Amino acid sequence: EEAAAPKAHATLTRALALKSDDAETLAFLGTVERLTKREREGIAHMTKARQLDPTNIGVLGLLSGFGDVSAMEQLRAMPEFPAMSDHGRQRVLLGLGKDRAHRGKPAEARALFTEGLAINKDTREARLLAAELQRLK
Repeated sequence: EEAAAPKAHATLTRALALKSDDAETLAFLGTVERLTKREREGIAHMTKARQLDPTNIGVLGLLSGFGDVSAMEQLRAMPEFPAMSDHGRQRVLLGLGKDRAHRGKPAEARALFTEGLAINKDTREARLLAAELQRLK
């Protein structure tokens, strides 16, 4: 929520002052900054978060939400991926499928979209996955 962004930013900045090497705090701060048009600062904080804890699922999830394909690839390869929420897995597969379609790999994109649809057909993400599949036809 836009109105909550200044308070969230202040709280996360204070938390970071207490523990400057906390990857999740850095990633959440970076998220708030990117959502409030402080793109450069947000990217810097998210990059540092990933450097500090490169296998942190929370950090990777936040990065993937901003279209970081390498974070999506890493999430999908993790043993924890099947235990993630339907929403989370479908968002990763949707992002990876769009990446493959954009790179001219429609068969790979189709497989990723189909995999995402198999998770749960009754979600917002399922509608997006189905629309992307339709676009490939």
